[in-house]
Amino acid sequence: MSYIILPHTADIRMRVKNKTLTDVFRDALLGMMAFMKPKGRISFFKKNIVKRRMHITGIDKTDLLIVFLNKVLYFSYTKGELYRDIVFHYLSDKVLKAEIKGTRGVSFMREIKAVTYHEAEIKQNKEGILETVIVFDI
Repeated sequence: MSYIILPHTADIRMRVKNKTLTDVFRDALLGMMAFMKPKGRISFFKKNIVKRRMHITGIDKTDLLIVFLNKVLYFSYTKGELYRDIVFHYLSDKVLKAEIKGTRGVSFMREIKAVTYHEAEIKQNKEGILETVIVFDI
C-alpha cells in the first residue's frame, strides 16, 4: 500500500492507501518527510535521536490526520528534525496519542508551507482499504 505523489498544477498531492488507520497515519508521515527531502547526510547516532510525544484531538479521522501532519511539519521546521517512525499509544477517529521518532540537526531541500484540507477525506474503498488524498501547500 503506502503513498504515491500525484500531479498538481501548483501544490503537491499525495494519495495514501492502507488497510488500517494507523498505517494511513504512518504512511502519510513518511510520505511528507520523503517529499521534504533532507539536505546532506543524516546522522542516526544515539545523540541525534529525538522522540516527541503527541496528544491531538480532531472532529473526525480526516481532521485528526491533517492536524497531526501540520504539527509534525511545525516540529520539523522549528526543531530541525526528520521523523521516520511513530509509535501509537492510542488512535481513534478523534484522538491520537503517539510518539514520533526521528533525527535532529536536519534541514530540508523542499519546503511545505502547510498541509491543507483540500481533497482530504479518509474513506474506505470497495476493497475495504482506507484511502485519502492530501494536498501540501508549497
